[in-house]
Amino acid sequence: MMLPISRTGQINMKLRHIKFSSFIDSFSKRLFFGTINERFKKQIFSFNDEMYNYPFLSDPRRVASEAKEWRDRTDLYDDFYKNESSKSHDLVFSSILSLIEGRVTSANSIFDVGCNSGYYLQSFYEKGFKNLYGLDPQVSAIDYIKKNRKYVKAEAGFFGPSENDVQADLIIFVNSYDRIPYSARLFEAIDRCANKFVIISTREYGESYKRDIHLEMGLKGFICLEKQTLSYSNSGESKSGGIDEDFKTLRSVFLFCRLPSSEP
Repeated sequence: MMLPISRTGQINMKLRHIKFSSFIDSFSKRLFFGTINERFKKQIFSFNDEMYNYPFLSDPRRVASEAKEWRDRTDLYDDFYKNESSKSHDLVFSSILSLIEGRVTSANSIFDVGCNSGYYLQSFYEKGFKNLYGLDPQVSAIDYIKKNRKYVKAEAGFFGPSENDVQADLIIFVNSYDRIPYSARLFEAIDRCANKFVIISTREYGESYKRDIHLEMGLKGFICLEKQTLSYSNSGESKSGGIDEDFKTLRSVFLFCRLPSSEP
């Protein structure tokens, strides 16, 4: 017996929009769902901060539409950071510098995944680092680098495919790690490219493609040496002081190191 269309639609909406009961429920379930997605390299579960779908109800066209959106964007980090009163760049960059102090020298190579206009790479350049590489799908951002920051070797493309690999002593992800889809085989690419260190700066509460970062990096032979947690609120953003709002203003910066090989 066929259900009435209105009834079928109601059931479908319930399967697609199941609300998390709390912040802790959201964080823990998304971590679990993301681990499953990472194992299968597919969006088996889809979710956001507030709700999730039952398995296999996500839109398979999502990755393709997002890829086109990232390629066609025109916003530049330079414009954002110049107008951002929270000084988020200064906080994150200072955290990165403190984490790599005594571990990475100006002679080492740095690869910024999701570099946009190269704003962070410029900051490294001003600190004496010269062996700089960038990758970003946004064509206009890479054009900006090639015109204004010729000291950076930058290319347009997505991290994951081996043709976009750059081997470097330090790989950094700032606002980019959590935007790489499961199908891109993120951790396989990190394993191929990172000679020793990986920095990941992410807002753990609101990751789009959530993963168990310690598990996935550990499986590739990396260990988290340090983690710093930063707190700031973007300009114009209200903050109530409740636990959900407090977590939304936190940013974590992880330093991972490749463990020495046990092979002779």
